[in-house]
Amino acid sequence: MRRMELDTIICPVRVKVDGLVVNILEVLKHELHDGTTFYTVVCQVSDGKIVTRPFCVDCMDIEDFKRKLKLEITKYKMFKFVLTEKELRSLVGGT
Repeated sequence: MRRMELDTIICPVRVKVDGLVVNILEVLKHELHDGTTFYTVVCQVSDGKIVTRPFCVDCMDIEDFKRKLKLEITKYKMFKFVLTEKELRSLVGGT
């Protein structure tokens, strides 16, 4: 199977990661003057009741994106564990 690259993702796309739904809304490709390529991926996370406001993940490639997305999901789960639903909604700015 061919390895997926960030610039081949046709947005929007919905995937499930660690039990949460992640909406990938947009992938922006940036190239620096020295030829380095990086991406800004605009995402939303949903647990079924709460949908976060869109946030950006800056990354170099798909593996970097996966690592950073899992970190964001872990932070969301920690906040969900320690905050009330009202506080969580206020923090993540979602619906």
